Amino acid sequence: WDYGEVEIAASASMSFTFESVGPETPLSMSGIFLLDDSGAFQITSVIHVESGTEITAPYNYTLSLGEHMEMEVAFTPTYAGMFASDILILSNAINFPSYYIPMQGEGVVDEPAPGELMANVIATFDACVDEGSLYGIGNGNSGVAHLRVFGGMIDSADDLIGLGDYTAACKQLDHALTKSDGWVPPPDFIGGTCTSTVNAMIGEVMDALGCE
Repeated sequence: WDYGEVEIAASASMSFTFESVGPETPLSMSGIFLLDDSGAFQITSVIHVESGTEITAPYNYTLSLGEHMEMEVAFTPTYAGMFASDILILSNAINFPSYYIPMQGEGVVDEPAPGELMANVIATFDACVDEGSLYGIGNGNSGVAHLRVFGGMIDSADDLIGLGDYTAACKQLDHALTKSDGWVPPPDFIGGTCTSTVNAMIGEVMDALGCE
């Protein structure tokens, strides 16, 4: 047997390959067991490499000399933090009839990039305008102009994020919030039931950018 400690972050998978090296007796495994109470680790497949045969639980199988078995293990944590587990292999190996493979993984929060969050803001803004839950404030053409200007603000912030100019993007987004937060002065440019949703999403982008 040969193995190493495996440390993986977020959702991932890993594989282990076993070989029957003899010297004379085939390697007969009576079972492979995952000792994990957390549910973060799962054996997803066990395959006899030479034939491509899929081996099912409890994975009792005999490898002739020189043959291999490959096992895939998935790590899918449900919360941020450290997880540990062992795989127990029972076999007729003289030196290690009971063999443990320790595994360790860290679940991390997968935070979207600022650009991805900003794209969601623009998509939500456009959808809300189309359905009428977001509109420009003002009489006649001024309302249309205000809606267009606000859309230009968030488009400009998106461009600045793409350029990596987070400081300027923060200023642009902060300016947009002053035109949609319900406080006067300055007067708001947009209104409607979707305004609070757009503002909250802008706040998430600013947090991701580290705006002060």
